[in-house]
Amino acid sequence: MLMTIQYQNGLRVQGVLLVFNGEHMRLAVDSEHDVVELHRANSSWYTATGARVEIAAVQQIPGAEYSQHSAETLPWTIAPRRQSRVA
Repeated sequence: MLMTIQYQNGLRVQGVLLVFNGEHMRLAVDSEHDVVELHRANSSWYTATGARVEIAAVQQIPGAEYSQHSAETLPWTIAPRRQSRVA
């Protein structure tokens, strides 16, 4: 899942969602040396340093399989794609 997060100063960064459990998420962001960790509190998302961010956009990655999750928190979560073989 590709996500765009927006910081309070207007900066937008795009990352790939790596982990999501409803209250925490980790994103791989090209401009960062480490993953960006976000946590949810009172229906808002915050960085590890306490900066509030908004989820500005969510886009599926072509070829990835997604399963439905809590629409209140995040509309989709990523799951490994299973390859089926027909004999």
